[in-house]
Amino acid sequence: MGIGARRCKVTNNSMKSSIWALLAGVTVLVVHRTTGAAEDPVQQAGALLAAGRLAEAEAAARACPDPRCALVLGRALFGLGRLSPAADALEKADAGLGELKSHAEVLRGEALLLDRRPRDAVGPLRSAEKAPGPAGLRAAALLADALLAAGDFAVARKQAELALSLSWQPVDVRAGLAWVSAQARAGEARANPALARAAAEAARGFWLSHPEHPAAESARALERELRDLGVALADPTGRELLSHRAGGSGREAAQGRR
Repeated sequence: MGIGARRCKVTNNSMKSSIWALLAGVTVLVVHRTTGAAEDPVQQAGALLAAGRLAEAEAAARACPDPRCALVLGRALFGLGRLSPAADALEKADAGLGELKSHAEVLRGEALLLDRRPRDAVGPLRSAEKAPGPAGLRAAALLADALLAAGDFAVARKQAELALSLSWQPVDVRAGLAWVSAQARAGEARANPALARAAAEAARGFWLSHPEHPAAESARALERELRDLGVALADPTGRELLSHRAGGSGREAAQGRR
């Protein structure tokens, strides 16, 4: 597998696990912006979604003209693995969602990214990253992943660094962003071998700082692959191993709380 193509499934998996928490919050927002009447169609669709009854939530949302039901529909379709219809539903919902628009954009970008349409995901994610709170945080992280998948390595690296700088970014997302950054540097090095040493150092820095991360072995393999570009780093010392592991976990915990 080429340097630029080495995209570990772990990045998407960590992104997906984090976005479920965000989407659970979206469900609450949708339900609580209703009148509270039992017969309210938005509340009915949202309640079915919150209960995990995705097929029923889909049916209820399709029968409801309220834009918030389109958000419920997109969320239900996403949960059912119907990514392209989910993205279509969320695109149609955007105009009438008001303050919920950014949540729809994040989910739409996620659906397009998982549907292997990263370039299409960039637009909604760029728009959503401007939003305050969890939606903006998630959009910033997912945008880095989309840019990496699209092969825009320099831009992906800068976006990953930007997303890493944001306060309250979850620790697992920070690890995923560090891996995105390392892969992006490797992609840049493939086009310009003068960047190979920085890429190798980034790959090593990742597996040293995140030895238990599922992508750690992929990072080791990426470092070995960079040797073909004439880069061979000295083996890390025991002190380096200890300092990276202690320092990496401490920095992430502090940044996640900041």
